[in-house]
Amino acid sequence: MQKYSKYEGLGNDFIICQDKDIKNKEYSKIAFKLCNSSIFGKTDGFISVKTDPLTMIFYNQDGSVGTMCGNGLRCFVKYCYDNKLIDSLENEVHTKAGIYETKIINTDPFLVKVKMGKENYSNEILKIKTNKNEFISECVCFNNKEYYLTSLFMGTHHTVIFVDSLEELTEELGHFMCHLPIFEDRTNVDFVVVKNEHELHVKTYERGVGYTLACGTGACASFAVARRFNLCSDNVKVIFEKGSLKISYDQSSIWMEGPCEFIKSYEEKIS
Repeated sequence: MQKYSKYEGLGNDFIICQDKDIKNKEYSKIAFKLCNSSIFGKTDGFISVKTDPLTMIFYNQDGSVGTMCGNGLRCFVKYCYDNKLIDSLENEVHTKAGIYETKIINTDPFLVKVKMGKENYSNEILKIKTNKNEFISECVCFNNKEYYLTSLFMGTHHTVIFVDSLEELTEELGHFMCHLPIFEDRTNVDFVVVKNEHELHVKTYERGVGYTLACGTGACASFAVARRFNLCSDNVKVIFEKGSLKISYDQSSIWMEGPCEFIKSYEEKIS
């Protein structure tokens, strides 16, 4: 039997375990089984924890590998804190997208701040099939309506679309944008309503999952694009269905600050 724990960040939930306890390292199969099991319920992602060095291995609900996950990273830090895998409030976490500086700023409620780095608009890293160097404000039509897309790498692939209302979003729209042929590896899609210079409302369609209750890297991507177009200040609140994240810029990096919670632990034999 192996012990798995469920955590969430603003409703974005993950099953987490220690990598040393996984005998069969077929992460993709394990992620798909756990995230779609009747025992654990439909879950957004799977995280395995390595401690030397401190490393987050992340997979999506459909078993596809993820480079990084903002909400997942905060949950990762709380899991490590709860299980006494770290003895400092400040830790560097290795991911497929690089090394992230994290800081526990409060334990009740549990709040984690993460140095997210800078956005990258290069089509090369995004694997976008175009001769252009960047995919900025590109017009795409869906059901006779025009949408303007801007793609960037913010720990993982994101495409930001400004809309008038999140109420207009449909499963078909999210799927269509995520699977546009120009995106070789698909893309996470962030639909953004700019309320004012200090407040963004966001709903993210995540590749490998669909619409989720929140997305940390999506919040940062939305902020980065809104800031590029002078639509917001250097400090904003990004609102999701179940809460908000503080996103800021300090002349060298984007920072994300937000909550994470322990839900429940399970013991399960995974073949």
